[in-house]
Amino acid sequence: YLKADFVTPTKMKQLEKQFSKNAFVAAVSYDKLLINLLTKNIQRISFWLLVVSGFFGLVAMILINSSIRLSVYSKRFNIKTMQMVGATKSFIRKPFIWRSIKLGMIGAFIALIGLSLVVYYLDIHAPSLELINDYTTLGYLVGGVLISAFIITWVSTFLATQRFLNLQTDELYY
Repeated sequence: YLKADFVTPTKMKQLEKQFSKNAFVAAVSYDKLLINLLTKNIQRISFWLLVVSGFFGLVAMILINSSIRLSVYSKRFNIKTMQMVGATKSFIRKPFIWRSIKLGMIGAFIALIGLSLVVYYLDIHAPSLELINDYTTLGYLVGGVLISAFIITWVSTFLATQRFLNLQTDELYY
């Protein structure tokens, strides 16, 4: 059996040439049409999975941004009071950002626990995928989830607090 990285038409041709160089190999036979069809189908599925996951990622970012903005909106009078007594924008912004980052990291760890359960389930029911043994991909997945949680919450909180820091006092009631 071949690993998934080698089941592409170009890799199969390279393997065919490599095996044909040996004197004791008479012929190399494999289903070229099936390999081409498999590659095309995997590319189509990968594209649509990317589109759907991008859509869900966008929806998640919008929901996260909205909830952070709502949280900051509820504290808009506290923000304006702190400004009136002379607090700098960065001093006012700091506790909001730290709180959001903490909540984002908690959410990321919950997501990682869910992903771990899915990977474990898939490893039990489809051991040929060898998902648990692929430490590089799992590391990228964990890093990507943690980094995206940090960036999304930091940017959303920064923009939400900046909006209320720049408001005039009479605009707070709208």
